[in-house]
Amino acid sequence: MKLAEHIRANDLDACSQEFDLAISYMSNVSFNTAVTYFNHVMMSLLDDFSTTFTDDDTTYPLLMDKLNEIDRQQLPNVYMLRKRCMEFITILAHHQSINRKYGNELAAETAKEYIDKNYANPDLSLKMLAGMAGLSTAYFGKIFATQTGYSFSDYLSNTRMKKAEQLLLETKLPINQISEAIGIVNTNYFYSVFKKKYGMTPLAYRRTRSGEAEDAKPEANDKENT
Repeated sequence: MKLAEHIRANDLDACSQEFDLAISYMSNVSFNTAVTYFNHVMMSLLDDFSTTFTDDDTTYPLLMDKLNEIDRQQLPNVYMLRKRCMEFITILAHHQSINRKYGNELAAETAKEYIDKNYANPDLSLKMLAGMAGLSTAYFGKIFATQTGYSFSDYLSNTRMKKAEQLLLETKLPINQISEAIGIVNTNYFYSVFKKKYGMTPLAYRRTRSGEAEDAKPEANDKENT
């Protein structure tokens, strides 16, 4: 049965269809045998997702109660067997969906913090962060974009440009050293990205903003003297 796969996809309709298909294959077996079989299937599902439960998780005891209800002495017919099993599957799918949501949020937040601290690494990539999270590059890229509102490349670029702006205004470092300091080895590429974001080259930005700061000083002094 593909129930675990459908539960991970939070596809309850597919779970229901898979369950009905399994029942149809058991038309020639006794009801007690069917109950035993599906009880084993539910227990196997619980084992498949055992690592998603924490010590203080209230879902696990609830699922154990549902397992106890799937018993040949408590279930009078196939209809009730199906009802109890689908209740079990629904609870498990809901738990998995919540667990995935929080897991995705944590993975994206961890990636953001890593970028903020390691933007100067020229080898920093989506593939690297996906590997750290244990996820495929494509899936992690979707998670990051959904949780942050930015693609990985846009977030990294914005982080690097903010740091470049800071270095341009607060230091006298040459442009090529600033480019290297933020993780961009190709200075021409740095010029291109910076100009696209700020509308001028890094050197022009430094001169313009420095000039604005100088012009503002007398005004500030006048206010202090009044």
